[in-house]
Amino acid sequence: MLGELSSAQWGLLTSAQASRRGVSRLDLSRLADAGLIERVSHGVYRDAGAGSDEFDDLRATWLAIDPKVDAEARLADVEKSVVVSGASAARLHGIGDLRTERSEFTSSVRRQSQRAGVHFTIRLLDRAQITVRHGLPVTTVERTLTDLVASRTDLTHVAAALGDALRQGSVNLDELARLLTSLAARNGLRKNDGEHFVEHLLKLAGMDTETTVNRIAAIDALAAPIAIKYLEHLAAQADQLQQLAAIKVSSPALDAMHAQISAAVNAMQPQLESIRAMQRLLAPQMDQWRKVSEELAPSLAALTTAAAFVPDVYKASSVRPALALESGELS
Repeated sequence: MLGELSSAQWGLLTSAQASRRGVSRLDLSRLADAGLIERVSHGVYRDAGAGSDEFDDLRATWLAIDPKVDAEARLADVEKSVVVSGASAARLHGIGDLRTERSEFTSSVRRQSQRAGVHFTIRLLDRAQITVRHGLPVTTVERTLTDLVASRTDLTHVAAALGDALRQGSVNLDELARLLTSLAARNGLRKNDGEHFVEHLLKLAGMDTETTVNRIAAIDALAAPIAIKYLEHLAAQADQLQQLAAIKVSSPALDAMHAQISAAVNAMQPQLESIRAMQRLLAPQMDQWRKVSEELAPSLAALTTAAAFVPDVYKASSVRPALALESGELS
């Protein structure tokens, strides 16, 4: 009976859950003395044969908050359950390096705990702001980052967590900007400007467009492939113009357009020849690029996401094709 319960709760059970199944505290003490279970914290036990990991302390604390209700029932209705949040949520998501001794939770109703190091935030969360990580209900990455800002966590630490989330591909920057809107002015930024707030965090994380451009430009091995892709893009545009110029349709308006296209093609011919010559010159270095791109792919993907969030700067950048390599815009 207890084995079935604990196996559904990461090997853990509470004395209150055991009592509801007819197992007294004295029985639990005897099981512990026999080495069949072990006490994790006040009122929480682990099956001695169950494995453990770095999140067992958080799971035990979460179970103890509502000790009579099984984890399965609580997870089935997460909006009414206590949700891991703040630095504890960042820990579950694997983002940032926010060292804290307390376990942080968000609840829709006021709660108190006699356990030291347990902190509650009272807030009604939308279902869309709750997910499950490592078996526990937890605020989404976007809500977690916003909560860290709201609790006045140093923004450099928040930015580091955002950088990790970008590398994981687990954050929606538009949603983050929406959530940060009301916190912008309090942090010395433009009032109600969540997008500017995200840009500020990206800059602190070293993942803004300017930093990204400088970082890529400093990698010698990227220079040739970036140039090749950019030249291919220009050559493709010239080829399209040539195809349009070859179309023969009789119409005064189209004839005028045809003349303009032909003139553009003729004007581009010298540049087109130079472009193709440069492509041939740089082509031998593509094998080196392929090896480098495999090693840099995760980082470049994260940088692309960050840079794309600032469209005006991103589109104006002279090395936009470099970022587009990983996003699939150029092929």
